[in-house]
Amino acid sequence: MSEKNAPPSRGVAPVSIRDGFLQTLPPKALIFFQRVYFADYPRPIQRGTLPPYPFPIDLASIVAPEREAIVFRNSVYKVYRNTGIAPGDQIEVPSSRVTSYFGFQTQLGQSGLTDFNTNLNAKGQVLAFGSGKTLGTATAPSPGQGSYFPFAGNSQAGLQNFAYYVMPGQTMKFTAIILRPPPYEANRVSVEITGYIVGATVLDRILSRLSSSSG
Repeated sequence: MSEKNAPPSRGVAPVSIRDGFLQTLPPKALIFFQRVYFADYPRPIQRGTLPPYPFPIDLASIVAPEREAIVFRNSVYKVYRNTGIAPGDQIEVPSSRVTSYFGFQTQLGQSGLTDFNTNLNAKGQVLAFGSGKTLGTATAPSPGQGSYFPFAGNSQAGLQNFAYYVMPGQTMKFTAIILRPPPYEANRVSVEITGYIVGATVLDRILSRLSSSSG
């Protein structure tokens, strides 16, 4: 085929891809982080003239820096007790033993991460209903206005495909709440937080793009 009759060039050049994993690296605007915060179980529990329970334990309070947003993916809460073998030798309390004694609250800005509602009241006691009775909307308890997660572990269980964020100046707050004294010797509670920091303008462009595409 002569050069005159050759098909027009489309500007496609062969490309050799090496070190393909580099394409998954984040842009320089992103910084991933993982933080673990601990707090001792308070002894004795005293708050002046206020009722002793529920008693909040502040684990972490993080303010998004200027011109930066924090995208948060997971918060994992744990409760520890002494093994009885040696001082300081601790073991994690199973989630099933934590239920009805502890609650966990994750707040982003001025609102809770999501809305929880169970038949567990604010003191950790289960509201039982006999035969023929139902849990009506008027009597359904909402401890902490539905913001207490009743299990240890990942408070985003079932919501792993979603991300939550705070903009510059907003606060992420993580709290464990003692609903009533546990029957074991609780020594410590913790929260593990994972996510990344991104420029507020970058996140704002992403959110604007998502809003326009969903409309």
